[in-house]
Amino acid sequence: EHSQTRCLSVGYWTEGAGYYMAGDFEKAVGVMEKSVEVSIDPLYKALSHTIMVACLIEKGDMDRAGKMRSVLLSLQEASSRGVSRLDASWNL
Repeated sequence: EHSQTRCLSVGYWTEGAGYYMAGDFEKAVGVMEKSVEVSIDPLYKALSHTIMVACLIEKGDMDRAGKMRSVLLSLQEASSRGVSRLDASWNL
């Protein structure tokens, strides 16, 4: 059902990672923002946010990197709560 959005998210992530590796941090951030917009999966959002934080640090934009890091940590916290519920259901 959501395979198209996953493909778009992974495609944007791959493009953004390429820009990151090439040292074009501004383009990488822009593409990763697109990845976050289309993603419905917290894992893909977290992957994109991780690259964005790295890009912002490379650019020296510590204020934005700090805000993005906070978003990343809240995604991690939300995801770990979901895993706990899933684990609990398997232990029935």
